[in-house]
Amino acid sequence: MNNRNSKLELLRIISITFIVLSHYVVHSGFDIHNLPFGFNKLILEFGILGNVGTTLFVLISGYFLINSNKIKLKKIIHFWLQVFFYSILIYLIMVLLNKESFNIKSLMLNLFPITFKRYWFATVYFIMYLFHPYINKFIDALSQKEHFRFIFLCVTIFYFMSTVTTMDYYGNELIYFLIIYVIGAYLSKYKNNFLYKNNNSFKIMIISIIFIFSSILSFELIGLKISFFKSHSTYFLNMYSVFALLFSVSFFAFFAQLSPTSNRIINGISELVFGVYLISDNKYLRGIIWCNLLKNKDFFMSGFLILHIFCSILIVSISCLFIELVRKKVFDIFIYKWLEPKIDNLECHFLKNNHLLNVE
Repeated sequence: MNNRNSKLELLRIISITFIVLSHYVVHSGFDIHNLPFGFNKLILEFGILGNVGTTLFVLISGYFLINSNKIKLKKIIHFWLQVFFYSILIYLIMVLLNKESFNIKSLMLNLFPITFKRYWFATVYFIMYLFHPYINKFIDALSQKEHFRFIFLCVTIFYFMSTVTTMDYYGNELIYFLIIYVIGAYLSKYKNNFLYKNNNSFKIMIISIIFIFSSILSFELIGLKISFFKSHSTYFLNMYSVFALLFSVSFFAFFAQLSPTSNRIINGISELVFGVYLISDNKYLRGIIWCNLLKNKDFFMSGFLILHIFCSILIVSISCLFIELVRKKVFDIFIYKWLEPKIDNLECHFLKNNHLLNVE
């Protein structure tokens, strides 16, 4: 853990923070587009950075996983158990508290959260991970120019055309994850790329931030006369926006080119942040956290909005980090200690017989 580049581990923490910030807004129980134009509304709209956080998370995966040529059974099982734990535990707690009714359908959905997409990110990421050694084979067969041209083609069709026409061009979350993965792999393989030269990543990052914020402001001002624009003011922050992608990639590249360093605390927190997502974005807890406990929408017109955002994200993040830390310690002692030797033996069997996991 401590040998990992803490600059990129910090970026992983930032990406989850962006996602939690976005959840603060979108799970508040109130459509912020109905707020009157003003400073608070602009802050809330610019805070919808969930898609940026998701892109950063996948970029980090592509950056590191490009050097992997096999599926690690241990990682698959750890990931599945983590998602399963929060899915079924939270559901059962809600049933015991009479917040949810017990039925077979709900039970099955929560027993198999990845299969039934209880957390869309977890499901898509799981599938991407299964495919990553084969994607790497494809990438390794490309020259740098071919790799760049492939990215350019994908971005043009699935991002630029989607942004310009508002059509998704038969894209879905998995396709977008794969494209982002390929971009992360490119930034890992080729240190001579444009973004790493002459502070280009920083320049593009600032330009894209200014453009996105300007688009929100412009749409809001035009929306005072034409309501259509007001309801689409965050258009350039959506998952298919080429400008959100540009900001995400340049933001990532800025961190990636920094001199590597190792910080035990940052690396330790980074290992826990996925648990923050699994808890705070659980279907049964969203309303309880953001509506009932924190009462977000009560502060949307308040002069204390920024303070409430900061305190809310801090409280949610620290609480979820603590819960995830406890879960991890308990699993390490009572489950992984017994399970991991068996996983290692099974993985060795697969690799020895050139089955499934090895893509050599």
